[in-house]
Amino acid sequence: MKILKRVCEQYPFKLYCYCMMGNHLHLQIATIEDEIWKIMKNVNWKYTMYYNKKYDKVGHLFQGRYYSDIISSDSHLLQTSKYIHLNPVKAGIVKKPIQYPWSSYGIFMGVIKNNLVAEDNILNIFQDSNKNVNRELYRIYVESHD
Repeated sequence: MKILKRVCEQYPFKLYCYCMMGNHLHLQIATIEDEIWKIMKNVNWKYTMYYNKKYDKVGHLFQGRYYSDIISSDSHLLQTSKYIHLNPVKAGIVKKPIQYPWSSYGIFMGVIKNNLVAEDNILNIFQDSNKNVNRELYRIYVESHD
């Protein structure tokens, strides 16, 4: 999260949601002025430098290029965030997304505070004036994945 914050200060973007898995990372972001490749290049480079220093390694850390897709509707925005938040559930790591500490789902549920995640952009799709109602509607939407 520190790396995302530093990159966001240099190349501002809106972070809608995230999930950090053991071997990959999901970010749902909206660029503001800078191209996505600049943001991802810096996220990957800064994390690689951190990892290599911490574990006394050298060289590349990531295999292949990141995947990106343009999200052009509220339904696609919701669908993507649901996919990201359910990733640890689908991987069999946890039974419920709230149990996974390395995703933004806890922020969406109001359990964790984080000023980098712009969860309102997704929660407001449910159009209730009460944020807690929107949180509950989002929880129902995500957890009714069966």
